[in-house]
Amino acid sequence: MKNFIKQCLLIFSLIIIMAFFVPALVSNKWDDFIVILEFLLVTVVARLGLLLINKYLNGHRYVEIGLELVMLLTVVFAFGWVFKWYTLEYIWIIPAMVIPAYLIGNVLDIIKMRQDVAYINQQIQFRKKRLNVKTDRNEEDEAK
Repeated sequence: MKNFIKQCLLIFSLIIIMAFFVPALVSNKWDDFIVILEFLLVTVVARLGLLLINKYLNGHRYVEIGLELVMLLTVVFAFGWVFKWYTLEYIWIIPAMVIPAYLIGNVLDIIKMRQDVAYINQQIQFRKKRLNVKTDRNEEDEAK
């Protein structure tokens, strides 16, 4: 399910990029396309930050979650300020967008992890059954 959502979002992203790039190219009006590139830049910087946090804080899950959320909020606040995406009276919009997106991403990760654990446990049980069957056959052959 997670891969399906990732693929859908990737295709959606490519469609959005092309939907803004082609008209900008034709009309020579680049303002809307530049906003899309700003979003892409924020996404790349945020993803690199997440990779660094996951690389160095593996095993400290609550610290990792807190740092990820602070880093994402900081990146979006900083780029929003640089690119003038918000005014100070609407600054509350940034956490209102970032926190639910982060939570949804984590819920999808947890669902995928549980599915993986269930699959691994199932494979372990199948292996145990096969080993027990082989052991029982070997004992029977020895008894003969």
